Amino acid sequence: MEIIENKENLVSVLTVKISKEDYFLPVERALKKIRQTTQLKGFRQGAVPMSIVKKLHEPTVRVEEINKILSEKLNEYLKDRSLVGGIIPLDKDTKINLNQDDFEFVYEAGFFPELEYSLNEETVLPFYNIISKPEDIDGSLLYYRKIYGTDYNPDTIGERDSVTVFISDSNENAGADESEVKAENIQKLEKSVQIFVPNIPDEYKPLFIGATVGTVIDVELRKVFPNEVDLRAMLNISKEQLETVSVMVKLRIDGIHGVKPAELNQDFFNRIVPEKDTVHSEEEFRNFISKKLNEEYNEKSSEQLFVDFKKMAMEKIEIPFPEEFLKKAVAFNMQNEDKDKKFTEKDFEFLITSKKWSHIVNSLLQQNDITVSEEEIVKEAEFETLNMMSIHGASFGKELFNKYVSYIIEKDGHIILDKIKNAKLTALLKEKIKLDVKDVYYDEFQKISRNQKSQDGKAENGETAETVENVEQTEKIN
Repeated sequence: MEIIENKENLVSVLTVKISKEDYFLPVERALKKIRQTTQLKGFRQGAVPMSIVKKLHEPTVRVEEINKILSEKLNEYLKDRSLVGGIIPLDKDTKINLNQDDFEFVYEAGFFPELEYSLNEETVLPFYNIISKPEDIDGSLLYYRKIYGTDYNPDTIGERDSVTVFISDSNENAGADESEVKAENIQKLEKSVQIFVPNIPDEYKPLFIGATVGTVIDVELRKVFPNEVDLRAMLNISKEQLETVSVMVKLRIDGIHGVKPAELNQDFFNRIVPEKDTVHSEEEFRNFISKKLNEEYNEKSSEQLFVDFKKMAMEKIEIPFPEEFLKKAVAFNMQNEDKDKKFTEKDFEFLITSKKWSHIVNSLLQQNDITVSEEEIVKEAEFETLNMMSIHGASFGKELFNKYVSYIIEKDGHIILDKIKNAKLTALLKEKIKLDVKDVYYDEFQKISRNQKSQDGKAENGETAETVENVEQTEKIN
């Protein structure tokens, strides 16, 4: 077997030559195996003449073995190369002509260039060392006490209570002048909903706090519930229907629901702290909370470092792409997809971005001899399975547990792989680049994170991401 490569810039034409001696023995072995199980009238199982077995099965077996050799050898040849979009056959007719002994297959392949950037102290990024305030510990303590607290119905609404309210409109239309809206198009609003006092804007909380069951409050709907998506979900109506809901609504308090915080005792401590009977007082429990918060904050700091590096890398690292080849590869890989799905220019831009980032991650890990083992993937899948079981209160036997782990790997293996790679890259950043450490409180960190997300613009379109993922999953040797 011979592979001849003619490369021009970032695209290669690969000519693969397979002779009879390459596939003869594998075909013979496969036919002998088939003979052992062949059942044919007039012959004992395994005693059917080889000439008959060959006549029945050799064409199919020869095609299978040639394709197998072709796939294995190409994968071996390209295993250390950074492919862009897989490889595509240049022959329009990809069927194997069995009226010959020797075969020639021609493919086109696109490649990433070698990454010229490397991690060192010339790269400087902020690292936010998040410091907990006493109020953070107070808030976490109250959170735990509320989780294990007792439900009750207070006489008046408190700052942390939830409230059942009956909403009815006040006949004042919101979307347009009432003269322009036909009566039958006005959305009649009569609905009982649950609201959480802390989610109400501060300037409107005084209307609720201290109120009792039966109180009727007149409010402007969109000011008390400014998030349109949440408002539509709460009312279970469409965007168009919301446009015809009255500006002013009446809220009748039908129920007040509070939680009495749990007592700080040994039973409470043991329900939360994994190591039983190691925490015996409020002070010790606060120390436990402080340690847990520091772990969570360090994780958030690391996530932000990863986000900041990705943004910097995508903006500053130039990577040329064989774009024309990639477009051909996309068209080839999409030909068996849903005909109604169109791969737009926006999809292509998203694909370029996705592949550029993948190349950066893979190259940086490779530069530092960092790999991901199958054992690590299995371990992460086991962790996700245990987490799922914990959330849903499920209990699996060993066999079912292992089956579910295998299912997770088969379904989301590429996601798990990316997650592990990202974690390894984050650890590498801390080791290799220069970190400009900034001490911040958590509320300050949240503002920094929100501002950055706002500057980065809206999130990627979900349909675009799904289309691109489908393309990437179908990139393979054909």
